[in-house]
Amino acid sequence: MTRETFLAEVAGPERFGSQKKLTSYVGLAPGQRESAGKRHDLGITHSGSPILRWVLHQAAWQLVRRLVALATDLRAAGPAPRKEEGHYRHRAEAAVSDAGRHPQRTAVPRTAVSAPSAA
Repeated sequence: MTRETFLAEVAGPERFGSQKKLTSYVGLAPGQRESAGKRHDLGITHSGSPILRWVLHQAAWQLVRRLVALATDLRAAGPAPRKEEGHYRHRAEAAVSDAGRHPQRTAVPRTAVSAPSAA
């Protein structure tokens, strides 16, 4: 419903040159008042379609509610399980013992390899 309302009210976002212009058209851009070199920031301008602003506001609240529910569920599930302290150490030990059983798989130092002779 949000998408349809947005497209009906805006009539194609590609007609705006930037996101800033679109935000201003919808009425969600903050207002400013400047006098004597002092700038005062105001609330949103409320120009544009009130229906579109209402739909976008409701969509934002739905997102917030779902994110809060997700965070609550994750907290209730507890911390993520951790790997054992020596998990990777055991892998390294297994690789070393495997190399002892299979000497042909072990790397030969480059200095020990002689260049093939030209015959």
